[in-house]
Amino acid sequence: MHTTQVERDMAVESLVRHLPTAALRKLIPSTMRALVGGLEGVPSRSGAREMAEFLVDLYGTDLLAQGAIREQLCQRLDRNALLNLRDAAELEASPSRKQVASQIAQRRWHAGKWWARLFAASVGMPGAFAGTPAEPADPPYEDVEAYESLPPLYDYQLHLHDKVVELLQAPADRNRAILTLPTGAGKTRTVVEALVTALTGNRLPGMLILWIAQSDELCEQAFSTFRRVWLMRGKGGDVLRLYRVWGGRGLPTPDDSGVLIASVQQLYQAARHPEDHEQVLTRWSKALGAVVIDEAHHAIAPSYTAVLEALGYRSGRRDHGPAPLLGLTATPYRSASQTPQLARRFQGRLITPWPSVDNPIGELQARGILAETQHEIVSTSASYDMTEAEKHHLATFGDLAESFVKRVGLDPNRNHVILKRLLRLDATWPTLFFGCSKEHATAVALLLRRNGVSAAVVTAETGRAARRASVEDFRSGRIRVLCNYGIFTTGFDAPNVRAVVVARPTTSVVLYEQMIGRGMRGPLNGGTAQCLVIDFGDNLERFGVQMAHTRFSEYWKPRGRGRRPGQE
Repeated sequence: MHTTQVERDMAVESLVRHLPTAALRKLIPSTMRALVGGLEGVPSRSGAREMAEFLVDLYGTDLLAQGAIREQLCQRLDRNALLNLRDAAELEASPSRKQVASQIAQRRWHAGKWWARLFAASVGMPGAFAGTPAEPADPPYEDVEAYESLPPLYDYQLHLHDKVVELLQAPADRNRAILTLPTGAGKTRTVVEALVTALTGNRLPGMLILWIAQSDELCEQAFSTFRRVWLMRGKGGDVLRLYRVWGGRGLPTPDDSGVLIASVQQLYQAARHPEDHEQVLTRWSKALGAVVIDEAHHAIAPSYTAVLEALGYRSGRRDHGPAPLLGLTATPYRSASQTPQLARRFQGRLITPWPSVDNPIGELQARGILAETQHEIVSTSASYDMTEAEKHHLATFGDLAESFVKRVGLDPNRNHVILKRLLRLDATWPTLFFGCSKEHATAVALLLRRNGVSAAVVTAETGRAARRASVEDFRSGRIRVLCNYGIFTTGFDAPNVRAVVVARPTTSVVLYEQMIGRGMRGPLNGGTAQCLVIDFGDNLERFGVQMAHTRFSEYWKPRGRGRRPGQE
């Protein structure tokens, strides 16, 4: 949640009023002290106000969610305020003030709820610092009624739409494929339209569709797309039931029709415990009309294999499955050893928008569907060593070990270069920043805020409500830089991104394309005509690796339409 300057100042005043400098200094995490202190001299020898400002800038509206901060504040509250909090929490009387403060601080914190609001008011902080309340859980399903029309698909989407409809009606030995389309070009809508066409035309072997994705964001994206397409494309008066099967919900038992949108994690747990779920999965299998795997380059992972086998899919000389199987991805190619395995899972079929176009990305950029991409490599003059374990990981998996990437993010000299470049960006550009670790993304957001740039940080640990609030602030322009780690590579919809800053080094083409894809929406897709992608040169080639950004010349040098000579 974005706070106003007045709210920030009130929070700072409250900390300064209640806590001495020594207590404030101890509340600053050592990691942040190491990451940030070397760049701006804070917080090693600063006064109380500078320390308080640092803490408010570090945690934002999650300041009071930190138990250590609550305890320090409680220990210095006047007696009446402390006892009022104890009584409101219905805690037992304790012999010492310190024990009372500890009891109150340890009370479970529910952001935005009555206790959080009471605590914030008791220590003189604005209501915003009670945090963002968790959203009520979405219902397990929705019934969607069709009623109006939708603008037509682009020609390349119509081509893909027709190919998918053909696949859905093909015999078992030809009913698997991967559909590939660059990020931002409308894969989800195209396939949902094809599925709705097949459903309304009774062209599926069953009336139940299973859509599998690997994150809650992707599930939510698919759910909203089905809702919108059915509202516009379904037969008037017909009802389509959409089931939410992610976020810890149980497996539903639909009446042999509808759309199940499920996280692979939830299905994997069911596949691992057939004694509890076998009847449900068997019932699904008998009613299936199609299975779609979003981000299908993950489809050869053990979790997906277990789920597909539980549904009755077999691969081999004679592929067997209860229904057509379609994968979606912008990056159908894995490592040299994995790509053939992935191809076999989908019978070696690849559905592309233009078989006769050498450069589909250039085609989409020329049309304004994707943004034209400017690329910049900023030299960090940095050189790093790897441990033997990290070298082994690189040799085995072809990508940098997380321990190595995290260590790169701790380099103060590199972070100084990153900060300088971020501060030179146009002050009107919405910017997405990919950090090396949770701490790195947090530190960069903190440094930006302390330099007058509105910034927020979101990681996989951020609660769903707080995450949505930050994304909405980013979309609306209240936050200019959204820093993240381990999230927003897929399922993130903010088409106005003007710059993508990739501070996380990677050799993974899949990961890299997913990161830069967040800024690829062109003007015809509600995005920008141009997007700047910034990478940082860290002299890692000496380890014999090729950094992922070097493989994307088709993005960096938009080429017209790219058709082969003699082809229309």
